[in-house]
Amino acid sequence: MILDFLNRNFADILIQLGIVCTVWVAVLIAMIVDFIFGLRKARQLGEVRTSEGYRRSINKVVFYYSMMTFALLFDFLDVITPTVLPKPLSAIPLFSILGATALVFTEVKSVYEKGEDKLRRRVSKSAVDLMEVFLQNRDILENIANKINENKENEKEQANY
Repeated sequence: MILDFLNRNFADILIQLGIVCTVWVAVLIAMIVDFIFGLRKARQLGEVRTSEGYRRSINKVVFYYSMMTFALLFDFLDVITPTVLPKPLSAIPLFSILGATALVFTEVKSVYEKGEDKLRRRVSKSAVDLMEVFLQNRDILENIANKINENKENEKEQANY
């Protein structure tokens, strides 16, 4: 795009910006569809919809559009593609299209995932996190186990008297 700007080829810039706007809208539509299906899955699983989930959705929008902005920056500064590819292909904002394709694919995959699978992965991750906490605090757990054993022995001794 920068070469088109320097060469005052504004017609190609408008075409490229039209393509960029199209892929940005495609990413937005994919996120909206995923959000709607996510709400529907949460309802089916009986999960309470909290502000935390909505906050994650907002963070996802910010992350996705940060990535798209970064890809657009690469498209603006791309001077290699016009020298390598022939004229019609060099006018395509390749990085924006690749980024949008990856994000839309991610959203489509998220829509087709079953809610139970997501819940199962979340529970598995929680179990792993719990085990890590146990391993990090092994000495505390050993002290608790020793106290429990001492209390049981004291109860047995008191029961024998």
